[in-house]
Amino acid sequence: MKVFFSILLLALGGCAAAEPAPLPGSSCLRCETPLGADDRAYACSYECTFCPMCSEDLNHVCPNCQGSLEAKPDRGKGPLR
Repeated sequence: MKVFFSILLLALGGCAAAEPAPLPGSSCLRCETPLGADDRAYACSYECTFCPMCSEDLNHVCPNCQGSLEAKPDRGKGPLR
């Protein structure tokens, strides 16, 4: 099964040994500034993510879906119990 997916990936133009894709929201979609889990960021309901400066420049409106850009919530300091 793993060989099948490797062949399929290569057929589609990918590389089976490529690094995994970055997680959604790992950088600003407009200026490509890296955004860590603890950095302030803004996102629409589709998870288009922007840094604070770009969000302000865009008047907090997503250029992709025209939805509002809201501050992403903090992740907290540890696992839930």
